[in-house]
Amino acid sequence: MANNPKLCSICDLRHLTKPSTTWCSECDQALCDECKEYHSLSRGTQNHETIGIDDYQSLAQSVNVYSSYCSTHNDKYQMYCQTHDSPLCLFCVEEHSECKDVIHLSKKTKDIKTSDTCKDTEQSLVDIDENIDKMEAEVKKNIEDFGEQKGSILANISRVRQEIKNHLDKLEESFRNEVTKIEDQSTRCMKDTLQMLDEKKSKGLKYQQQLQDMKKHASDLQTYLGLRQISFEIAKLESSFQSVIENGSLDKVSLTCSINESLNHITRSIQTFGTLGENKTSTSITYIRKKDKQAQIIGVDPKSIDDIKVKLRQQFDIDSKEIRGCDILPDKRLVFSDYNSSRKVIVITDTDGKQPITISLSPSNTFDMTCVDNNTVAVTSGTPNKGINIVDIESKTIKQTILTENACHGITHNNGLLFCCVEKKGIYRVDLKDSSVKHIIKRHLSNWSYVSSFNDKLYFTQKDDSIVTCCDIDGKTNWNFKDTSILNKPGGLTLDNEGNIYIVSRQNNSVVVLSPDGQQSRNLLPGSFDNPFVLKFDKDRNYLLITNENSTAFLLEIYT
Repeated sequence: MANNPKLCSICDLRHLTKPSTTWCSECDQALCDECKEYHSLSRGTQNHETIGIDDYQSLAQSVNVYSSYCSTHNDKYQMYCQTHDSPLCLFCVEEHSECKDVIHLSKKTKDIKTSDTCKDTEQSLVDIDENIDKMEAEVKKNIEDFGEQKGSILANISRVRQEIKNHLDKLEESFRNEVTKIEDQSTRCMKDTLQMLDEKKSKGLKYQQQLQDMKKHASDLQTYLGLRQISFEIAKLESSFQSVIENGSLDKVSLTCSINESLNHITRSIQTFGTLGENKTSTSITYIRKKDKQAQIIGVDPKSIDDIKVKLRQQFDIDSKEIRGCDILPDKRLVFSDYNSSRKVIVITDTDGKQPITISLSPSNTFDMTCVDNNTVAVTSGTPNKGINIVDIESKTIKQTILTENACHGITHNNGLLFCCVEKKGIYRVDLKDSSVKHIIKRHLSNWSYVSSFNDKLYFTQKDDSIVTCCDIDGKTNWNFKDTSILNKPGGLTLDNEGNIYIVSRQNNSVVVLSPDGQQSRNLLPGSFDNPFVLKFDKDRNYLLITNENSTAFLLEIYT
């Protein structure tokens, strides 16, 4: 590899100094005109792609960071280990002698520039740019509205000020300063957000330029290695956008003012001009990608459900008779709902299933339940009641009851929204901010149907038909799964971090795993359960909580 691309690498090895005119990406060497001619005639290099040295130097920022040589042995990558997902030089191959799936690297790099992966990466970069534009527009509109609100408040202040001018000179000055201070602080935060988004946009544009440069001038190997690194960076960038949304940076900030009504009848007792506050409304923006796909890193093969392995971490008994629902609180306490007519309770235990705390919801029944936060759970009533109870764990009381048209069974929580199965009606959505209820999916659901969510998809079971359905939020069906030989009378369902679906097959006394597209199925630990009913996946620890109807619970570690 040449240290100075302006000089011929071959001549440099011969202790000669000649200016280079051409760059070979395959050899990673600069060539003068004479060496270029030998290079084009040599059997080993005559098919190598070359570019002008000026073009190569213009690509330095986009291509040179992705070396074709092993950093350990300084030898060119020629092989690829699929087990360790790593390109190998010939020296590395010796260290992977026990790996059975080492292949020639050309199988990975072939047609990489025209591959779906390359197209997906290009589209992801376009998506990043479009989403940043949308986020910036939202913040700019918020700044504009905030300024208008400030003007309206200041005008109101002036109106009141004129009526009681002599008495309020001092209070007005103080109040105006407070308004300006809050507006300055909030605007500064929003401008900081704009600056941060602009930086992310610049990164996206940089990767776009790198990708276009590689497609035009880089070798297949460099393009493959570059795409692989870019995809890693894109994954990190996309993840940061979700953090921007979740940490409140895009929340709409409103400046509010409440003028003291007593000012219209001013007295010496009035000591304040009014109160100021900021109302934050969660942004409606979501990160949108043109292609609905799970994030994939270049060169990393997706895992199959056949790769899933299970290890029993714990088994314990719960003080319950008919468990119909379970969940895991953020602090890892376990919560169960007991549907037995003589109990009607939810049971909360520590992380080991011990030290149970019982909360009675009688006369309401307790069918399924889902955690809202560390101190709040939403519990469906099942039959014959019609509704959802929002329960405060600390006070052991029902804070709110939300009525539904029919008996409510399975329920799940996702980002401030509840999704529940209503018998003979379908899926309803409840917004916890204002308790509004909307009928989003119309289906003739049987009783004891369960629902779960993942990204922008809903998954629900129909016990009587032994069907699992995946649909989008508008009710459009993506796929149905039905195979009574493996899934009969489905109960609860949950999803892991990869989008795999775990479902209880009550009739078969088993737990079934479906692939994210619903095309593959697998019986997980057949014969290990006695009348399993519900389950929940802990995405932080990759633990699966499975509960038999008769109160026995299992904590399984899921890994690949």
